[in-house]
Amino acid sequence: MGYVLSMKIINLILFTLTIANLLQSASFADQFDDLGDALFDPKLPICSDSLVRLSKEPLDCNFEEAPGSQPKFDIPALELDHIDLQEIFNGAESSGGRLVNPMGRASRPLTPFSFSVSCKASLISDGKKRVSFLSTQSFEMNQDKYELSLSDKKWLHSLMEGNTFEERRRIPISFSPNIDLSKFSIQLTYPQRYVGDNRLNLRVCEQTRDHDFRICSQKEMSLSKESILVELYSEVQNRQQIILKTLRINCQIH
Repeated sequence: MGYVLSMKIINLILFTLTIANLLQSASFADQFDDLGDALFDPKLPICSDSLVRLSKEPLDCNFEEAPGSQPKFDIPALELDHIDLQEIFNGAESSGGRLVNPMGRASRPLTPFSFSVSCKASLISDGKKRVSFLSTQSFEMNQDKYELSLSDKKWLHSLMEGNTFEERRRIPISFSPNIDLSKFSIQLTYPQRYVGDNRLNLRVCEQTRDHDFRICSQKEMSLSKESILVELYSEVQNRQQIILKTLRINCQIH
């Protein structure tokens, strides 16, 4: 009889503790929900918005899902969707124009001697976001082909974090940046300072949108050296946003 009574008392105690724990858990859950409501700021964007994910600087935001959850992205390495690519330049429009005087029309050899250079064009398009576009294409030049336009159809495009050529994390994409890439030209000139001079000038230019003038950068190259590098910087303001473009031409001399 005493054993049965003891078990009933123990069961009653366990039942009481269980009810107390459930009530405490419910109270904690209510407090957690209240805390979550207090942390939600209607003035802040949702953390999954393009505005937040593309921001160059970290932004305060509201979680719409549990922190640490992993939503699916079209470009998971950079946590971007395809629709974000248009937002990088905030709707910047491409004019699709062409150079007034297209290059590639050389009619006679530039120099009395033969030469050949293999070049790579690298273009960073920076909309002051967390990521930038990197576009590249390769071309050849020689004594018969010494001026040309960079074709907007031959660019290969990537996304990268940051905005320098030293960035190593690059994600190839099939989308082109929503800006005009058809107005860059490359030209070699021969100064002919004296007989037997083997130095050339490498000139890189970009035509302005209204064709009034070109911006150019030029450097002298010696055919006795192995390589030459020229960079051209330009800015485009479109819809209250400034887009920075940096074109680097790196040529290897054969």
